[in-house]
Amino acid sequence: MPVRFSRLIKVFAPALLAGFVAAPIALADGHAVGQIETPIAERATGEDISAFLTGAKVKSLPDEGAEWKQTFYENGYTDFQFGRSRPSVGSWIVERDQYCSQWPPNLNWACYWVEISGDVIVWEAVDTGVREAARLVAQE
Repeated sequence: MPVRFSRLIKVFAPALLAGFVAAPIALADGHAVGQIETPIAERATGEDISAFLTGAKVKSLPDEGAEWKQTFYENGYTDFQFGRSRPSVGSWIVERDQYCSQWPPNLNWACYWVEISGDVIVWEAVDTGVREAARLVAQE
């Protein structure tokens, strides 16, 4: 499904998930999330990742400053919206216990280790180790 993307979304969507925002928030167990260094849980299995994300909508944590949200559809599509901009449409899969996404026009897939604690998910970029968190707001 070809979609024209604004330059803003092309630039910022991958950066946000790669961890370029860094305002921590505390979890009930005392861990801070946002851009974090300390694990909040063990790495999730592929089954856990699929169960958490399928049909889910997540959003940036309250104090990050950059407001965004992302929805994960059962058919493998995902949309990402930065602020009030038009959503970008990409694809997502779970492979080898990793969450992977692809955002046209880029044909490359980016993969992340995942940790899940309650309603918070943390992505850790496989290639850089940069960590980013979001909170579950809805699940179908």
